[in-house]
Amino acid sequence: MILLYSVSGQSTLEGLTIDYLPADNAIGVSSSPRFSWKLSFPQSSDYRGTQQTDYQLTVSAGQDRLVWDTGRINSSESVFIPYTGPLLNSSLSYDWQVTVWTNTENKSISSPQYQFMVGLKTEEEWEGAEWMCGDGLQVTRVELPKLSLETYSSATLTIAAPGCVIASVDGVSLDTTRGVCPWINFDKTTYFTTYDLLRHLSVSSTDNEQRDSRDDKSGGSVVGVMLGRSMWGSTNSGIHARLPVFRAVIKLTPSTGGPPEVIITKGSGGESNTNNLGFGDDKNMLDSQWIGTPGPFIADNPFTGTIIDWRLLPLRWDTSAYSPATDNTTAWKPLSNPAQPQNIPKGILTPFTMPPVTDWQTVTPKSVKLVKEWGGDVYMYDLGVNLVGTCEVQASSSVPGGLITTRGGEMLLQNGSLNQNFTVRPKGVKAGFQMDQHSLRGTGETEYLRPSFTWYGMQYVSVQVGVNVEFNATLASLTCYQMLPSIPVTGSVEFSDDAESDGVGAMLNRLQEIVLTSQKGNFANYAPTDCPTREKHFWLGDALDTAEEAMYNFGAGSLFANFLQIIKDTADPTSGELPAVVPGTIHARDLSWTTAYPLIAYQMYMRYDDISLLRQHYTQLSFYMSGRINASAPDIPNEYQWGDWCNNQSQTTAPQGNGPALAGFNFILALDAMGSIADVLGLTKDAGMWRGYAETFRPLWHEEHYKSERGLYGYDSENGFVVQTLTSAALKLGKTVIPAAL
Repeated sequence: MILLYSVSGQSTLEGLTIDYLPADNAIGVSSSPRFSWKLSFPQSSDYRGTQQTDYQLTVSAGQDRLVWDTGRINSSESVFIPYTGPLLNSSLSYDWQVTVWTNTENKSISSPQYQFMVGLKTEEEWEGAEWMCGDGLQVTRVELPKLSLETYSSATLTIAAPGCVIASVDGVSLDTTRGVCPWINFDKTTYFTTYDLLRHLSVSSTDNEQRDSRDDKSGGSVVGVMLGRSMWGSTNSGIHARLPVFRAVIKLTPSTGGPPEVIITKGSGGESNTNNLGFGDDKNMLDSQWIGTPGPFIADNPFTGTIIDWRLLPLRWDTSAYSPATDNTTAWKPLSNPAQPQNIPKGILTPFTMPPVTDWQTVTPKSVKLVKEWGGDVYMYDLGVNLVGTCEVQASSSVPGGLITTRGGEMLLQNGSLNQNFTVRPKGVKAGFQMDQHSLRGTGETEYLRPSFTWYGMQYVSVQVGVNVEFNATLASLTCYQMLPSIPVTGSVEFSDDAESDGVGAMLNRLQEIVLTSQKGNFANYAPTDCPTREKHFWLGDALDTAEEAMYNFGAGSLFANFLQIIKDTADPTSGELPAVVPGTIHARDLSWTTAYPLIAYQMYMRYDDISLLRQHYTQLSFYMSGRINASAPDIPNEYQWGDWCNNQSQTTAPQGNGPALAGFNFILALDAMGSIADVLGLTKDAGMWRGYAETFRPLWHEEHYKSERGLYGYDSENGFVVQTLTSAALKLGKTVIPAAL
């Protein structure tokens, strides 16, 4: 049970979620959802000792049809309560509500009713939709019957696209991600997203700016999908390895109660009728045709950046006010060719259930100055803070095709230009990295230019202005956005100062602010990165170092669940070995990195009480741990490559000195975690086995790394005898390793 203080003067239920999604945005969840809530009560002595004693959950399909009712259950549990009712139908909305009772109030407390929608559950529910590759057609659309709450009771778009998409209906964007989607092991997992089309149209109906884009309909609606490459189609060097593909199903349920109307992506001319697909009378397969045009994104890559020609994106292209048939400047053609095998992701289609990336914060630059750089003069903007996201630049031109280029980076050279001398990057200030090249429409009006399908780490942004382009070079001419998944801030800490503290409290508060800023930046791609600027990878050791802090400060459970799935997907199927960085194949044998898998899995249980995640990973965790034990028997596993990455000695000698010790130390901690995980899962025999290994290895670790002649744990280096790293490890293991005589 989770308790909070309420400021409303009465007890309330807050923080309701389904799995890790907020209750007000639970679209496309699994068919076995889990419900959570928090009890909040006034900070008053009358409520001292208040606890939940009972709860009742209900799920209904509309006002008159109760699907599931737990009845009043005597329990204080309020986290991940599983749904155990009848099988839920996909693409339909359900209402749910929780009521609780406490030990200090003689009345019940009920939450508002919230809706959720289940995503597609089986391959059959994709209705024969094919993976489509538009042969360079990255801006696609399909015309539908007019969507309204009066005509349809439900209208959903389900879409899978490993290279990310920007989806819209009648000119209204369906999410806030700007095409930022997870980098995962696409051979094992492929996420799909479900959108409630009617919900977005209803919400946008009072938004004048978006409503204008939907005027003048000719009796129908339009779903638009813009495809990107992102991490799916790009390598670190910017080479497009795979073409953008997508697979989509649109399901419309008439308000009259007739059979659902279905539109799918389909090759062979796009015909998708009942006869050629073998469907019966339980649905109407509409003959609407997906069509496409190349679109503006010539290239998109979070490493090298984007090349965008805005002249190639027709205005209002995703509304019925635009007619592809009468546009003589843009070539549209049917998406008729199914994707080739090399462009189809092999991963299991899995519902995307993480909070979407959003613009967390808007940042206006603090200063701008003219700097002479290798390619000519640039305007160098200082944002005043290191952020992860993208920037929008304002410019105009009366000549179509005028070019303006921005680049983002974290450091400057002495001459004030960007320092892009990063590891594995081209050397020198000419490095093509985190660079957006915009070709303007050239209408003479101000254009607001911002990339999609990418994200950068930066404090400084250079703007290079091409011929025939007008750019004011004011602070208002550039706006940058901190982007990360819309996870809640769940923890805080604040220090004060007194006459004797000498400002230490203020310094600690500033340190906490730096920690939060850094952590937010390293969540931009739905998993913990090592650094969001240069490598943009998910290093296991780096994630382990920050996991506990991140889970205290943020509701980051869904992101770490995604991270653990990537690790599981990337494990060696024959040995259980893990890479040090994911997604990837660097199966470096350094246990200080790879033990992050069991250690973070256990932290997920400790911070979020997610038992089902432990069940999901236990077999793979056991395979990994047993493989390391068998490979080193009878000795303690101590495989290493880097050792203490943050040591005070050179990497020439430090890994040999502390690598084996730290590998063994982390493996013992992992064994402790495995014993606790087995206890949670009720696997008593396994728990005893893991703890038995840990008890065997603890004295071995002491014998190998305690230097009796010095009375210290440590190793020799070019700087003398080093004690910091190994002494810290011994103190962490405590009396279970250090003999009582010491």
